[in-house]
Amino acid sequence: MKTCDQLKPGDKVQYEPHKERGIVKSVHPYTEAVWVVFNCGEDWDNYEMYTGQLTLCKDLTKGWGD
Repeated sequence: MKTCDQLKPGDKVQYEPHKERGIVKSVHPYTEAVWVVFNCGEDWDNYEMYTGQLTLCKDLTKGWGD
């Protein structure tokens, strides 16, 4: 993924190259990065309650590939 313009809160993403699943919590307004929740104990319905990690959009693929 080259740009954060394609991502919004709630989008499922995959961190490359580790194929780690996450959900976008928020978009950082001044960089090409988003806050992503990766570790929520599979409690994806409540991802907003968990801490996100600032992640470069270039390292993400949209969707989980299921």
